Amino acid sequence: MPNFYDLNPHHKPNTSSTSPSISLELNTSLTNENFYKYLEAYLQLPSEETQNVLGAYLNKMSYLIAIIPDTASHNNTLTLTLGDEFQLLICYNENREVFLPIFTDDKALKDWYKAPIHTLTVPAEWLWRFILRSKNYAGIIINPDTISWSINLEQIQSLLDDIK
Repeated sequence: MPNFYDLNPHHKPNTSSTSPSISLELNTSLTNENFYKYLEAYLQLPSEETQNVLGAYLNKMSYLIAIIPDTASHNNTLTLTLGDEFQLLICYNENREVFLPIFTDDKALKDWYKAPIHTLTVPAEWLWRFILRSKNYAGIIINPDTISWSINLEQIQSLLDDIK
């Protein structure tokens, strides 16, 4: 289960973790219009240059994470108190390793998960740190229904290092 404070993308890891609750804005619409352009450029001509451009864009993007809270949300805001439970969708690769599915836009999520679900929009740096700290995942899978691009922990660490 994810750490309560790690769920809030605005929580700073070096600050006090004593607040009994966090409020999260849910279901914010997201598009990343240039993602497929940079991905296609890399796939058409894999080079260090196109890889660096794609990596830089991955680090600037925000992503959608599907969240299933045990408590009701009101007006697209979810308040969790310490001890509340929530679930994140997961997926597996052929080796049965657990990955966190993330999505570049609303359509990619709806293509993969047909039922209504809440989403949390998170920036790349937060997502990379969350995955690396969680110890529950072998990595992420971007848009599992379409491109199904898996990025492992080593690659996530490399992306995070590029931000620093």
